Amino acid sequence: MKANRNNRRPGGGKLPKPLAQLKGNLQRLSTQALAVVLDATVEVLRERGVAVRLWNEKGRSIQKFGYIGGRIYALVPQGRQEPEEVDHGESGENTGGGAPGA
Repeated sequence: MKANRNNRRPGGGKLPKPLAQLKGNLQRLSTQALAVVLDATVEVLRERGVAVRLWNEKGRSIQKFGYIGGRIYALVPQGRQEPEEVDHGESGENTGGGAPGA
């Protein structure tokens, strides 16, 4: 099924309405609350068997986010980790590879 023109974001177009609303809600949160949301998101994804990998070091993944002294930090263990199985989303599709938004 082809994507409707209104649902695509070529060249950074407008977000679909539900995503725009979500972004608006996130913008109202404090920086500390956003760090908690990031950490909870990583935890939920890990429970589903999906690793949040570093863009430039695909063998390493983010384990945790923290808010310390007004800054957000990501915990990424040192060294190369054992490669995990191919990450699959909830519906089983391969979610790896490609540029964000592609």
